[in-house]
Amino acid sequence: MLEQSTISLPAEIPLRVKAGEGTLDFSMAFKDAVNLPQQIRDALKILPGENYLEMHLNNLVQAETPYKMLKMFKTGFRQIAKYISENRLKPKFLVGITYKQLADAASIFKFKTILVTDRISEHELTRIKIGWRRTSKGQNIGLMGPVTAFYQPGNEFMRNFNPDIN
Repeated sequence: MLEQSTISLPAEIPLRVKAGEGTLDFSMAFKDAVNLPQQIRDALKILPGENYLEMHLNNLVQAETPYKMLKMFKTGFRQIAKYISENRLKPKFLVGITYKQLADAASIFKFKTILVTDRISEHELTRIKIGWRRTSKGQNIGLMGPVTAFYQPGNEFMRNFNPDIN
């Protein structure tokens, strides 16, 4: 279930997905495209003044099986779609900026990826590095690899995940 503190959109909207013993904590923020690195704005053809929904995965958990992990993500995306629908939001894109391995995994859900070569904020980079260090590869290998954005047009996301449609 989505937790929302006010009718006006808070800076970050928390979302908790529980499945079996695992929990995924997402947060999202509805932002103006001016907040995206220029490289991503150019690739997405999104202009300052247009809105996107920025997604964050605040934790990683080990699910009992890869299938159960995918099911948790699908449930989370459906809950995000429900929130978008209930609040009549019209994001041009849904975007996440993370480490390459996680961004590439999003392709299972029809997200596309782009390597981020533009400088990103220290806050964003720290958030990504913390997430990487929580993974088994991050703990064992150490090297994170390139920062990568994953994205999907808002209308496609709604077709793919809106529980009222599917």
